[in-house]
Amino acid sequence: MSSVATISSFSQAFGLAWTGMHNNNFFLDIAKRILRIDHPASRDLRTMIKALNSSIEDVKDASFYTSKAEMDKGEGCWLPDSARRAYEATLRDI
Repeated sequence: MSSVATISSFSQAFGLAWTGMHNNNFFLDIAKRILRIDHPASRDLRTMIKALNSSIEDVKDASFYTSKAEMDKGEGCWLPDSARRAYEATLRDI
């Protein structure tokens, strides 16, 4: 989407008259700042996703994977209540 189209959508969403606004540098500067804040760059999103994935992997320790393997057995699984609660709490945190 072009900057003009994006800014036009922005102005319509907030009830601003678009007629003549495309020549108003003050309006364009404000709109660009707002759009930059609300729409992070793809690079920033990829960096954040990588950091979150790393954090999730740090939470999944050996006991998590042992509990997961037992839970994956279905009805035939046996897991102490404390281990089951710890596993479920980890899943909620993730």
